[in-house]
Amino acid sequence: MSSANVEVRILTVASCSNVRAEHRSHVVVSGSYGGRYNAFNAAKWPVRAVIMNDAGIGKDRAGIVGLDFLDQIDLAAANVRAGGVLLTLREPECSKPAPTQVPRSQRQSLPR
Repeated sequence: MSSANVEVRILTVASCSNVRAEHRSHVVVSGSYGGRYNAFNAAKWPVRAVIMNDAGIGKDRAGIVGLDFLDQIDLAAANVRAGGVLLTLREPECSKPAPTQVPRSQRQSLPR
């Protein structure tokens, strides 16, 4: 993959199944968990790197097992801890407190 003249962008997708040719050579941040299927979907369009959700890791490392496959094919990848970030597809509103300022017990009641 030659990218000497390509501007690398960070692109978001709701799911790794939405990765397409236009994502090639860019960094993709996905809402998908880091399982084998989602890792495969990211890899079939040689993205520069993919960042996925660990989905709480789960049984038999299901939420991160795709990292093993991506490591074998030398595709840069990471999983973000499911409980450590707030993922949103809408613009933040300044009048609401940042998620880190809201006690964990009250986070479920925030509007989605």
